[in-house]
Amino acid sequence: MPPTSTAADIGIDSDAHHLVYAADAAVLAAATDIRRAIQYGHWVGPWDDTIDTLRRAAHTLRQLQALGPPTTADAAPCHWCGRPTTETPGHRSCHARAWHPTPTAATPTAAPAPPATPVDAAPTTPPPTARATPTDTPPTPPRTPADVSSATTDPAAPAPAAAAPATMVAPPPPAPSPPTDAAVASPPTAAPPPAPSPATTPPLQADASSPPPDPTAPAPAPRATVRRPPVRTFFQDAATERADFTRAVRRITARDHTPPPSDTLITAALHAWHTAVTAKDEPCRFVSSSGHTGVSAYHWLMTMHGAMTKPTALRSERVEELSRRDRTLIRSLSFVDPDTTPVVGQVITEVDVNAQYLAAARSVDLGDGEPVELDHVDPADLPALLKRPGYLRLATTPDLTNAPAHLRHALPRLVVGAWLPTPIAAYLHRDHNIGLDIAGAITWPASGRRLSVWCEMFANGRATLTATADTDPAAALALRVVKDVYTRYLGGYLRSKTHNRGPTCRTDWHDMLVAQGVANAARAIDKTVTTDGTTVLGSLKDAYWLLADTPTHPTVLTFSPQPGKWKRNRVAPVTPAVIDAHRTGRVGLLRQAITASDTAASDTAAEDTP
Repeated sequence: MPPTSTAADIGIDSDAHHLVYAADAAVLAAATDIRRAIQYGHWVGPWDDTIDTLRRAAHTLRQLQALGPPTTADAAPCHWCGRPTTETPGHRSCHARAWHPTPTAATPTAAPAPPATPVDAAPTTPPPTARATPTDTPPTPPRTPADVSSATTDPAAPAPAAAAPATMVAPPPPAPSPPTDAAVASPPTAAPPPAPSPATTPPLQADASSPPPDPTAPAPAPRATVRRPPVRTFFQDAATERADFTRAVRRITARDHTPPPSDTLITAALHAWHTAVTAKDEPCRFVSSSGHTGVSAYHWLMTMHGAMTKPTALRSERVEELSRRDRTLIRSLSFVDPDTTPVVGQVITEVDVNAQYLAAARSVDLGDGEPVELDHVDPADLPALLKRPGYLRLATTPDLTNAPAHLRHALPRLVVGAWLPTPIAAYLHRDHNIGLDIAGAITWPASGRRLSVWCEMFANGRATLTATADTDPAAALALRVVKDVYTRYLGGYLRSKTHNRGPTCRTDWHDMLVAQGVANAARAIDKTVTTDGTTVLGSLKDAYWLLADTPTHPTVLTFSPQPGKWKRNRVAPVTPAVIDAHRTGRVGLLRQAITASDTAASDTAAEDTP
């Protein structure tokens, strides 16, 4: 059962929680300023901003201290977050965001006891010695047949109390025999349940080759589980899961401006989710929100797949600085072609990639642990670096003279000192034979496809729901939730320190999969331009705008609902607003103008339809 309540003073949404993490962020920001000043030799300041940051941290700590003691003397660490709590096994809000099921006590498997010898019968063979697998479990005394019967009928029953060595008595069926002197001499124990009939309990066979037991030797240990079996069940309270799923559906429909579905349809959609999104025949549970579900699903899959490498949180400040704040990092190829001028009467066809991040994350190599920073890269080492995840810093500006026009317009920042993720660097070097003079690199020697199992589960669920979405409203609604989960997790939660404090918060993973998706789409557009002579007006992330006199359908591109394939998203006539937006050279304005033109054309066609 999940925790029933959360302590008000230390919960995940309490004032103490917000204050302690605000103080932590302020102190870390001040420490970063000091380290940066040491690195660049600015030891004497100015330190005004850092002093103000530390004052805010001190003020926050005073507020935190004024709240009083957050816990009682009998508080224990939360099973998920480690903070003290009086709830068992942890905070309710932590349980909702957890990726581990509620812990349960493991029960060792009991070893069978030797058969009993009737009191009046002379044994013809010596009693067998109990066999057990060597474990670290301390020795336990022999057990009576009644104890064995109790352990057989109730595996969760506790082990019986120790008894003095005595001749074991087996009561002949059907009526039990009176106790013997040896049985009376044994210490009193709890009354065991009735022994099962011989038809349901197989007889214990004696081993004639076993030597008689040594009365002075300790009794052998019972057979026990050596290692904990993998967790197969993704635990989540049914009512809590349905409430979380309903809240996510309401948010998705409000964002898409669609009518909210009924509660009955939401329940059916949750059932469709459980049927489609599975791993080893176990359903993936929806936890808290779409993003948290992605985080929880990754850790749940790690418990089911022993071959998955457990990630560790990224601690490299250099990578954090490069990925979050360095404007010289090139992650996308968005552009507007200033040399191509659209005119009224032409048509813009927008094509984009289905589930671009999901397809890219399935095949991209991601780094393990901390990176290695190289201050000098020999040209002979470049092919090896391009096979690993990482970043490369340019020593000179590459020559793009022979590159296609759309590629030249997409790389205006490809100058000295620019950083390239290795997927984009490999695309430039291998596909277009562009020479790269590398001044430095950040690379991960150990890497692998760390998101492939996660992506496979959601890609399979997406395919299952897509097959019936046209005829089943519940499957269509569940499909929208699936898309929201992998979009939010891969697009945001992989780099969000606010919503993902676990080991999967890795900005380098996000950079690599985004760069891999961009490179894959660029390769397909290169073939389209070379084969079909298509004119590319511009691009934004995974969308490309193809300019022609009529709507285009490039034969080189594979149009399919599968992740990584293409779809025709819009067909927009060129309008004066599109021409004006193109003249500004701003990708966002051009996208808005193309969307408005497509919407107006669709509305006009709907009005003309009888």
